[in-house]
Amino acid sequence: MAKDWFVSLKELLLSSQSQWTGSSREESEVELERRADYDAGQLALQERRFDDAIPLLKRAIDSMKYRKDALYSLGQCYEQTRMFPLARKAYERLLRLDYNFRDVKERITALDSGKSKPFAAPGNPADHVTVVNIAEDRYEMLATIHDTAVARIYQVRDRVLGRIIAMKQVNPRLEDHKAYLQQLKDRAQSDHPNIARIYDIDERQGQVTMEFVDGTDLWRAMQAKGAFALKSAMFVAVQLINGLHYAHQRQIIHHALIPEHILLTKQGQVKLLGFRALDSFVRLQKTDPPHKLMHVPPELLLQGHVSVTANVYSFGVILYEMITGKPPFSLQQLQAFFRQHAPLQFDAGILPPGLAPILSRCLAVEPDSRFPNLRVVGETLLAWFQGHDAHGEHAGELASYKDFLLMAWADGTITPQEAAFLAQKREELHITDAEARAAETEARQELKALLSGKR
Repeated sequence: MAKDWFVSLKELLLSSQSQWTGSSREESEVELERRADYDAGQLALQERRFDDAIPLLKRAIDSMKYRKDALYSLGQCYEQTRMFPLARKAYERLLRLDYNFRDVKERITALDSGKSKPFAAPGNPADHVTVVNIAEDRYEMLATIHDTAVARIYQVRDRVLGRIIAMKQVNPRLEDHKAYLQQLKDRAQSDHPNIARIYDIDERQGQVTMEFVDGTDLWRAMQAKGAFALKSAMFVAVQLINGLHYAHQRQIIHHALIPEHILLTKQGQVKLLGFRALDSFVRLQKTDPPHKLMHVPPELLLQGHVSVTANVYSFGVILYEMITGKPPFSLQQLQAFFRQHAPLQFDAGILPPGLAPILSRCLAVEPDSRFPNLRVVGETLLAWFQGHDAHGEHAGELASYKDFLLMAWADGTITPQEAAFLAQKREELHITDAEARAAETEARQELKALLSGKR
């Protein structure tokens, strides 16, 4: 059952390899055909011609861009034609792609109770993010997630759609208030499982509603855990590459790629934030925390511009941190580099064999000496890992399982979905029941130590 819910590392790597090595054209001929199927299927659905819409939407599922929306509409068609088992199957498949997609969980619950939710006419997926006037009584405030001079972020319940989301209230006195909202609108069309989705933007009230991520950020995870097991680090790195590569193909560069802008769900899924954050690398302040400077490419400290290769550098820093538990360079090294032109060198001896040359190219001082894009980084990293993993030891498998256990257990409870995820990881990593119990005992002790401040 676990395999029906979560993608294994092997499947993730294989699908990523296919994504990186595929055609770089905006839309292939097949994609254009699937788009035509999707448009025709949506028109038929809107006109309540459900039998006509079903075969069109089934073909549209093969589209990378329209897959989730096509599955959702197909489920609606099956509901309206009273083919409830097929509707549930379509919604379950959608959950595996995006666990928080619209009201799909509520639709499954309604089907299980013998009811079917009312039919709503579909819209174009490109129109899902719109500028709206939000009714004052639409949202129920649940908690404050984050509070800065730029914005305050709340966890809220959307009473209209019946889901938990995040609401960002932008400071109206912010100097670049309008420009900031416009940048969010530019990114709002991004639809990728490793990029946090933006739902609505209310320019008048300065409110942005977005996907709520139940988890923590990578910075806090590394502070709590230290170095990740290699497979855990790769699990995060591959998703990070996927999200960034998707954005780069759409001319969107991350302006502040730091661990705080990388969210991790309790199942280890990556959600990228802050592509055009006001704490951009091009706006460095003396009051910025020192660890942020570690992720800034050298050219940006010399008044350069944010680029794809700048993201390659920051990714290299993050990967080194995940694997070793510390940044590749110290502040003293960076100061010596700028004041005395001293070379920037990291400790390669603490890295797994064969990884140092890859990180050396990511962290090259000159942008032209780095990998040209994240796709090439991914291909190279994947080839190295597959060769390295063939000679891996079981101790590494156990360490990786404990990392996943700590992610899921961070709040002291494990949901049925998280339990299914862990069961799948035990199978994938060949963990015995006795080893799993020992890892759970160690994880409890680590969490207890963290909560008591002993670590």
